[in-house]
Amino acid sequence: MRDYIDLEQGVAAKVALVQGQEAILLPEGAGDVTESYRSGADLVLVLDSGAAITVEGYFSAAGEPATIVAQGGSPDIYFQLEVDDDGALLKKRKISREQLEEILGDADPEAAVADLSLDEPVQTIVSTSNAEGGAAVAGGGISGAMVVLGGLLGVAALAGGGGSSGSTPATPALQSILANPSSATLAQFAEAGITGVDTSNIQDVIAILSAFPSTGRTGFTASDLQNLVEFTNTYVGSGDVTSAVVTGSDIAIEVDTDGDGTADEGVTVTVNPETNVTVAEFDANLDGVPESRETYTLDSNGNVTAIETSTLDANGNVTSTAFDAD
Repeated sequence: MRDYIDLEQGVAAKVALVQGQEAILLPEGAGDVTESYRSGADLVLVLDSGAAITVEGYFSAAGEPATIVAQGGSPDIYFQLEVDDDGALLKKRKISREQLEEILGDADPEAAVADLSLDEPVQTIVSTSNAEGGAAVAGGGISGAMVVLGGLLGVAALAGGGGSSGSTPATPALQSILANPSSATLAQFAEAGITGVDTSNIQDVIAILSAFPSTGRTGFTASDLQNLVEFTNTYVGSGDVTSAVVTGSDIAIEVDTDGDGTADEGVTVTVNPETNVTVAEFDANLDGVPESRETYTLDSNGNVTAIETSTLDANGNVTSTAFDAD
């Protein structure tokens, strides 16, 4: 049995990244991260207990920083952490075992857990291969998902104003799903060529799809529906959609992340087709005040040309902003 560090009040632990490492899995109890910050090239994670975990060299690696996954209160609960360039915690999202395995690639999740030491930094056993196509890859995964959802809002708006924008006739199965999402079956999704839908997420996919007005859904192609499934798997993960509402060019989604039947976090995505700008606001506490905002500027082909990430205070005022332009 692995000896985990006792994350008690005041405990400070360090983890050193292996050069080129693309993911790190922190042990049981580390999922109680409440805040984080940058200290030079290191990332410091502060737990609810007051303990601190320092990920050494997190910001010094070339390319995208490593994906950080922390175990919750039991070995079967995992959270993916997202931080900005200043180390501030943007999002803590519950993920499934399957998503964890996609992030870690060929590494065994049990073997990949970081051995935290009170005395000296230690390396971790994590695959350095890129988990390409994983549903919960940090950074681009969430960002891409929000752009996808913005695109679906745009498609629905166009369809609502003048009929379907799809050039390929919909199959009977796709027509049935779009016409009556609440009655959609796994067999229909498979027949329509849609992948990534199973018993664990079909109700979440249906909930988000049903939020779009029927006149808007008629503009969805199989590719659009596949994108919606990818969004669901990326943002919702192993959580459950408790509410999804489309109002004009906005969609608001609330998610139960811990399985207690009550929504814990939410996102509101707004698209402006005229300016090719999509805005996502994240409400991690579901208190009506978003903690962060991401603004995506797209070109005429739908490619992201700039991302503006803002941190907001309790009054909704911007406290810091970071820009990423291609």
